[in-house]
Amino acid sequence: MTSEQTASQTITAEVTSWPGVTAGPGRRGEYAFKVGRHEIGHLHGDHAAHFSFPKTVWAELMAEGRIVPHPVFPDSQGPAARRITGDGDVRDVIALMRLNYDRRRPPRRAGQRLSALAIAPHLVVRDAAAAAEWYTAALGAEERGRLAVPGGKLMQLELRFGSSTVMLADEFPEMGVLSPLSIGGTATVLHLSTDDVDAVWQRAIDGGAEVRQPLAEAFWGERYGQITDPFGHRWGLAQHVRDVPREQLERAVAELFAG
Repeated sequence: MTSEQTASQTITAEVTSWPGVTAGPGRRGEYAFKVGRHEIGHLHGDHAAHFSFPKTVWAELMAEGRIVPHPVFPDSQGPAARRITGDGDVRDVIALMRLNYDRRRPPRRAGQRLSALAIAPHLVVRDAAAAAEWYTAALGAEERGRLAVPGGKLMQLELRFGSSTVMLADEFPEMGVLSPLSIGGTATVLHLSTDDVDAVWQRAIDGGAEVRQPLAEAFWGERYGQITDPFGHRWGLAQHVRDVPREQLERAVAELFAG
């Protein structure tokens, strides 16, 4: 939620971007979101959202503390409410509506391409809270919310790098959820573009990152280097410095691998 948007505006902008969703005022003053004739949730101003879930889903969400009984139907399993008091609530209201949306959205026709795709890496780290602090201080991330399990470990922690999302989670060895420090490395390199790579690079090194490839101007037109952060994940840090014609790129690659 930005400082210029209210909770209801943020939720409405996201939910109405999903294919097939319509929205509008209801008969009791609520603002409802529907897929066809089926409601997936509604808002009461900026302060509360109401839903209806299948009983098994309702029970799971209640156990997780993500919903409370509906104020009008407190003894019924299915109707539910969620107070909205901050950014974390806004994000979870959107996620709760997505649960209903995924049950109700119209099936995709054979051969029909997806209208929207997004990808966000989920990183397993040893001590997700400490990792979030490091990524915030060294790489300029912004924490957007976290979800802890009993005992304090983090099942989910959302970071934003500009317009990109990266999710963190603690190790859960009993479930086979292990970090690079436990499995002995990673085959993945996360590419982070910035307009001041030297400053980001220095903060990372000062924060204990290991240099894998020194920062230098690369033939493809970026100032580029690679590090391994203290949690075992590899990052390519880059800043665009010049445009390189395709033909020049191809010649440089051929020369690089000629011998």
